[in-house]
Amino acid sequence: MIEHPQHLVARLLPPLLALLLLAGCAPDRSRVIIVDDPAELPSIEDVLADELLRLAPGTPLHRLRDVLPDAEYVASREGVQAWRVVRVRQYVVRGEGVSNLAFSETEGRPGVRLDRQELWIYVQDDKVLAWGWPHQWPNRREITVQDY
Repeated sequence: MIEHPQHLVARLLPPLLALLLLAGCAPDRSRVIIVDDPAELPSIEDVLADELLRLAPGTPLHRLRDVLPDAEYVASREGVQAWRVVRVRQYVVRGEGVSNLAFSETEGRPGVRLDRQELWIYVQDDKVLAWGWPHQWPNRREITVQDY
């Protein structure tokens, strides 16, 4: 007996929708870094190295917005503006019961941690002065000016 197409769709649609929903809940291995030690995670300076190369002191503010479109204004002090760039990465520490194979075959996110790093770019008179850690204003000695 041939099943009517309408009944076939009604019977198959719920399991197909469930599969699609479950596929969205599976771990996205391409976005999770697997490390032996959290100290192996690259710093935000390393992650943004290419962008920071294009932001030498004197670079116009509009260029900063082109290079780092997610940079957001956070504060101003003594004529200096601070723009924040945040990077959040997911990582798993191998050896805490999670291997590449185990992680790729399990649902959910077993042992996944978040690494959040923030970098501030300091701007004065619409030109980049320097970049550094949050609240590390240019009038302080420990400001980081990186020359690649």
